[in-house]
Amino acid sequence: MNYKEQDKERIINYIKQHGGRCAVADIMQHSGAEKLRVHTILFEECMAGRMEAVEEGPFGSPRVVMLVEA
Repeated sequence: MNYKEQDKERIINYIKQHGGRCAVADIMQHSGAEKLRVHTILFEECMAGRMEAVEEGPFGSPRVVMLVEA
């Protein structure tokens, strides 16, 4: 069982349920995904072009992310 893929689906579903745009802190608290994997998954999804960082914090870490419509 691939836990990273499960967490990715949880994150994507959570963002979709909240209008396609969410604060990273809310994703970490309420999505059900493992907190230590959230930033890595968000980074990979942004690099793949499936998500976009709408607001960034210090050192470029995303604060708010948005799903990119395909």
